[in-house]
Amino acid sequence: MGNPNPVHKFTSENQYPGRGRPKGSVNIKTLAKMIWDHEVPKPHSRRGEKICVGALIVKAIAEKAKKGDVSAFKALAERIEGMPKQEIDQNIKTQEPISINFSLFKPNDTNGLKQSQESSPVEENSNQSEMELDNEENRIRESIQEDSD
Repeated sequence: MGNPNPVHKFTSENQYPGRGRPKGSVNIKTLAKMIWDHEVPKPHSRRGEKICVGALIVKAIAEKAKKGDVSAFKALAERIEGMPKQEIDQNIKTQEPISINFSLFKPNDTNGLKQSQESSPVEENSNQSEMELDNEENRIRESIQEDSD
């Protein structure tokens, strides 16, 4: 793409004012946390005790749950015990057997290139690993055949 023309780059002189979030503003999560932690005078307290808003909310939900509100009870239970785990049915019902085709990459057999007649130590190692891959592939195929029989 290349480098953009420096004339088009933003500088302090050519920025459009009023774009983006203002400096010093808080996001919604921080604002909610501030409200949750905010202390207010405790209701029915004669000594001027304070309680945080979050505790008042939890207390109100608990009172509703005591009166039989199922959704309030569910909300409390999910916060205390955690969400229930969802079960996933993993039983696959098919009419046809599943076939798996394994094909392994052979380093010296790419793009139809032929090996040279002279072998170097590197080629001998790769030939050895090629034989190991072939043996492993054959072993896997035999075990699949035994399982299907």
